[in-house]
Amino acid sequence: MRLPPTRGQCHAVFLLVHVAGLGVRQNRDQWVTAARQRSTIAALSFDLASAADALLDWGLAKSLPSIAVGHPLNQFGHAADYSSLKGIAGVLLRRRPPVWLRAAVVDGLLRRELVPSDDLNALAWLGDDLDDLLIAVHADALASSDDEFLGQLGRAGELIVMDALRAIGRPARHVALISDAFGYDIECGGQSKIEGLEVKTAFAKTSDRFFLSRNEFDISQRMSGRWHVVQVVLSSKVAASGIVTGGDVEMIRELPASTVRELAPADERHFRWLESAMFSPSEGQWISSALSVGQGFHFDLEAR
Repeated sequence: MRLPPTRGQCHAVFLLVHVAGLGVRQNRDQWVTAARQRSTIAALSFDLASAADALLDWGLAKSLPSIAVGHPLNQFGHAADYSSLKGIAGVLLRRRPPVWLRAAVVDGLLRRELVPSDDLNALAWLGDDLDDLLIAVHADALASSDDEFLGQLGRAGELIVMDALRAIGRPARHVALISDAFGYDIECGGQSKIEGLEVKTAFAKTSDRFFLSRNEFDISQRMSGRWHVVQVVLSSKVAASGIVTGGDVEMIRELPASTVRELAPADERHFRWLESAMFSPSEGQWISSALSVGQGFHFDLEAR
């Protein structure tokens, strides 16, 4: 069964839930046949077999000793109205959240431009409820794993910069794998002139800002010209595919420590930022980077 769910797929699930509550279905085939017999002429095109397999595979139904649909789906088997179909869509999305959902919900809002067009069309039947449903699914099913996903996205950016440095023969150490205490992610050069690169990974729609910890900021000011932000901007399709390739890198650009200093307000008696702060440089403050990632680069965001 395709995800995210279309209205037709939710109707197919409704029929399966409905007939499971009407009598004993000994196995998957009897279950599908019973649902097909109750479907209308317009609904004969529903892929009931794929829907049944998905419910069994995802643990939303069980087959032993006979077919049984449990909570939360069983509450939506009474009437095939919009409310029930929307409820079914919510259950399916929570059980199998789309890969892009982590990146598409930003600061509690759905960024529709980060949702693949095919998936947006598949969910269009939800109308004005679409944003609220996806935001709720994100909060219920993904919020606790967001840090892990963003960590993998950040790791991809760091590996892209490491790949680009290797391509030009520049020795570098990926110190972010050792500790966060360095105040940067990648170290270049020898002991006499160490350069620190703080890598920030973003999509185009979120590239107008980045966060620095207080430690990173303090290190940037101590190292001065030997410290830079390197921003790697990725294609939004990465959120849907879960794979980062060299072709997904839309831009690599840099920001020197001196500009970071200009953007940060000075500590005063009535103001002091402690843990982290958001920086929003203008387009003109960024400097195009000479770094370029190879087309052979490949990183799986779901790999561990």
